[in-house]
Amino acid sequence: MDIPEPVARSNQHKAAAIAKAQKEGLVSKHFASDELLALVLALSKTWAFPLSYCATATPPTPAELRRRRRSVVEAVRLLVTPVSSAP
Repeated sequence: MDIPEPVARSNQHKAAAIAKAQKEGLVSKHFASDELLALVLALSKTWAFPLSYCATATPPTPAELRRRRRSVVEAVRLLVTPVSSAP
């Protein structure tokens, strides 16, 4: 699958920013910067599609959407936090 040039440039810029933050000790080095970007992007899409509520017959409530967002934010926080800085 070809990635549109603007998207590829944007992703390269983001991966470079992650790599810089990793060198500065602000972001975990557990994953390579491009892998970490892919994981964060995948997590951000977790609840974005109708299939995300396939376990129920109805769309999620606003409270459920807030809970799901908090879950994604926490997952990303755990993913990017350097081990020495983890609570």
